[in-house]
Amino acid sequence: MIEQIATFQVNVNIRDKAGLAGKLIGVAPAHSIAYAVDELPIKLDGMLWRKLFHVTGALGYSAEKSGNQTLFTLAPTSQAWQDAIKFTLNEEGGYSINPADPGGETK
Repeated sequence: MIEQIATFQVNVNIRDKAGLAGKLIGVAPAHSIAYAVDELPIKLDGMLWRKLFHVTGALGYSAEKSGNQTLFTLAPTSQAWQDAIKFTLNEEGGYSINPADPGGETK
């Protein structure tokens, strides 16, 4: 369950695995948000990495801190938000290409 929301202070790289060796798969823009995935953070390459689901659609790792610079902050979600996202993921979760769905293909 998603219990924390990350808010980016600056543009932050998104990688396919924790650490600088991870392949760059995107960039989270400053002031955007991501949802923290229920995993413990990973300390690697002198940084603290967290697995996040980004509003860009990317699921990957971003460094929370680099040296003394905070790249994003985490805040807890409310119970109402958790209930809403659980309902939405249950109803909308997974890949879909239903011709009757006016929203089109999910990616």
